[in-house]
Amino acid sequence: MKLSFNPKDQLDAYVQTVNAHHLDQALALLAEDFRIQFIDYGSSMTKEEVRTALEWDAGTNGHISYEDLEVDGRRVSGMFTEVNDFLTLVGIKALKSRNTYVFDKQGLIREQLYERLPNQRSFQEAMQPAVEWAEQHRGDELAEIYPGNRMIYSREMAQRWVRLLREWRQDTGTSKG
Repeated sequence: MKLSFNPKDQLDAYVQTVNAHHLDQALALLAEDFRIQFIDYGSSMTKEEVRTALEWDAGTNGHISYEDLEVDGRRVSGMFTEVNDFLTLVGIKALKSRNTYVFDKQGLIREQLYERLPNQRSFQEAMQPAVEWAEQHRGDELAEIYPGNRMIYSREMAQRWVRLLREWRQDTGTSKG
């Protein structure tokens, strides 16, 4: 059966809007019942929850790229690399993952399967020295952006984290990754 759309072109459009931080345009390329499944964590996110993740990415100057794409009907799989200021500042050059996107008949992304590649440092582990510094030097700020040791995913919180991490690096003379 011939598709009325090109899955790779649809994925390219999505990646371009995500990288340009055009949230509404990116979300318009997702089906209403979209879900992202995090294979390693046994969790998932809905389309509305993805909005907060994209806001975080915008606040951290996030960028994704891919290689080794394979197209099989309405499924596109490949190796993805994510970079952003938060990761860089905690010493992680990039997060690598295998992603599979499944498109509906209209060419919207219905499902994303996300599988982190093994042997990568977790950002929680990498940010621990900064958290310890902030507990001593910026306790009030840390309490607001990391309440109960939980990340709050929004553009504002991402920007505040980036500022705090830059201050930590400058104060401690810590070099990047």
